[in-house]
Amino acid sequence: MKRLAIFSAAATLLLIPALAGGGEGDKPKLVADRGNASIARLRPALKDCSPPAKIREAEKNLVLDLGNRCPLACRHCIQNEPDRHEHFRTLGQMDVDLATSLLDELADRGRRFHSLILFWLGEPLQHPQFVDIHRSAVAAAARGVFRRIEVHTNAVLLQREIARAVLSAGPVPQRWHFSLDAASPSTYTKVKGRDHYWGARQNVLAFLEERAGLDAQAVSAVFQFIPQVDNAGEAVAFARTWRRAVERHGGQLSLVGGHVPEDVGDVVFFRQLDALEPGEQEDANRLYRQVLRRTGVEPRPALTDRLRRRLTSGRAGPASEPVPCAGPFLSPVVHGDGRLTVCTRDSGLELSPGSLRDGSFHDLWWESPGLGELRAAHLAGTAGGLCRDCPIPRSANYTGLTRSDLDRYRRG
Repeated sequence: MKRLAIFSAAATLLLIPALAGGGEGDKPKLVADRGNASIARLRPALKDCSPPAKIREAEKNLVLDLGNRCPLACRHCIQNEPDRHEHFRTLGQMDVDLATSLLDELADRGRRFHSLILFWLGEPLQHPQFVDIHRSAVAAAARGVFRRIEVHTNAVLLQREIARAVLSAGPVPQRWHFSLDAASPSTYTKVKGRDHYWGARQNVLAFLEERAGLDAQAVSAVFQFIPQVDNAGEAVAFARTWRRAVERHGGQLSLVGGHVPEDVGDVVFFRQLDALEPGEQEDANRLYRQVLRRTGVEPRPALTDRLRRRLTSGRAGPASEPVPCAGPFLSPVVHGDGRLTVCTRDSGLELSPGSLRDGSFHDLWWESPGLGELRAAHLAGTAGGLCRDCPIPRSANYTGLTRSDLDRYRRG
């Protein structure tokens, strides 16, 4: 079975596409031949590859990959097969000066994002200077760069000292996603690949205790559960466990599926498993619907009714209708070594226009001819290579670029 990385970071606001297919040679072909004429017609609207102000202001997420190490080997993640994936050929973490320099540039240029997501393919708390980077992120948010800071963690390394530091960061909204996926040690080990159930659980309970003691009302918690064959039977127990934990400190907990909405505090989030193989995805969709029915959760696909129908029908796989991806427009991703890309599924960095070690974020994200071509291809419905057969923009997990956004982009 093909192992696929599941990125909870993208589930909150925007899941950018899975990578499927390939190009010729070492580098993928990003634009299908049949679209060259359409792309040529769109080039005048690109204005030197730079989207108009209305699109720029709509940027949703900036993802920072603080490092590619992880203490777990989840079955649904490529961390389960690190020796076979390019992303893990060199282990390391992001240089603090690089992260700080990027955040300062964004603030100085007046850039705006909805969320900063501190997570990609590694556990962010592995970084020995996580608290320093988090402090710089909060400072950037205070300058208006981000509306919210998100941290996605398996909580294995969430020491009480770290919890106390981030919970004392001030009034900047934070959302902490705890990737837990089980309600018992045996199931946890099957799904997560390591026996850290009690440690992770105790760390999250301590986080909740510290939050209550510090009255950190700007910090919300997401207890994530990705239904799979090995854990689906524990969905109700999982929800019950974390409801009791939150209520113990006087809080309230909601159960949600599809997406974590903006207008809730603490939630148990039943997140759909994504797969590129049509047969596997249909099985995952069917199991997901069963879990939602069992827990009484109404899924909340956030883009269109068409996505709700897809989740209900269980249909999966590439569709004939081209669906533009929001990634090249709205959601830059920065690898731990400084390379920039457009998509959390581009773990091989094949779509990267370059590194922040060699150029500014502005020049790489807005002035790169390669990204301009990719954006034009998505507008024309002719994106090839890694993007060609991607099912994620058609899945229940996808939110992001609307037709009105695209119309504004085309009009320049």
